[in-house]
Amino acid sequence: MSPDFLTPRPRRATTGDMSATADLRLSIVIPTKDRPRLLAAAALSVLDSLPDAAELLVVDDRSEPPVADALPDDPRLRVTVSEAEPGASGARNWGVANAKGARILFLDDDDLMLPGYPDWVLQQRADYGFSEVRIFSGMTAPPLSPFSAAGIDPVALIRPFRHQVAGLGCGFWIDREAFQRVGGIAEDIRVNEDTEFSIRLLRAGLSGLRSAAPGVMVRRHGGGPAGERGHLTHDARAAERANFFGMIVERHRDWLSSRPDAAQHLLRRQLKLLARAGDVAGARAVLAQPIAQQHRVSLRLYLT
Repeated sequence: MSPDFLTPRPRRATTGDMSATADLRLSIVIPTKDRPRLLAAAALSVLDSLPDAAELLVVDDRSEPPVADALPDDPRLRVTVSEAEPGASGARNWGVANAKGARILFLDDDDLMLPGYPDWVLQQRADYGFSEVRIFSGMTAPPLSPFSAAGIDPVALIRPFRHQVAGLGCGFWIDREAFQRVGGIAEDIRVNEDTEFSIRLLRAGLSGLRSAAPGVMVRRHGGGPAGERGHLTHDARAAERANFFGMIVERHRDWLSSRPDAAQHLLRRQLKLLARAGDVAGARAVLAQPIAQQHRVSLRLYLT
């Protein structure tokens, strides 16, 4: 199993801080770094659909300049500066540690929340869940259609494995107790950390739900006009991403032996990236692992 990346961390002073005794049911957490214009749009989409007894917590992952001045003045909004490991995983862990809600709903700083989705999240009785997304491109968003619940499936029954992966940017929500139980998000896996986190959710036997209806609008962009950051996954090198998949396989080798579909999915992703990086020796080393034995015939295609 992976190490515990969610450790107790002290609270820092925040803006828009609410009473510590407030009985909050939901915290919507937005981790952010160097995307002030996109963040402002994301925050407004949340505030426009924020239920009662809920807060918006923005986690500033050491932005330059700090993000507080880019945000609206709203008593339901707090800002905290992350003191965790730099990166989205550390910022999300810091957000959960400093959130006041019993349930956490994540939103990326360049995406938008659909109206009604947070209310639906509060109505669910599972430990965690996620949704489909609606894609749009550019800096101008289309009208936000209200969330309409449809096609709700238990995660444990979904196949193949790739549809069980709880994308943290896909309207992902989780009870604070469940998040703490699995140890938070791996801070040493910079890309595809949601895949590793999903495996820990499955290993723990937590109850999850997947909504076929989109809960968020995901923005495709190459960065804002003022030099705002593009997508982290696109910036990561193929060899680096392949290494992260190798870490996931090694960390969960015992569980993957009982889930050959998941093992094949992870190995296929790793081999594709190694092929893209031109690392034939690395790909052959992956195929030589015992866990790859039953998949070698199909996986060899990625060496050509």
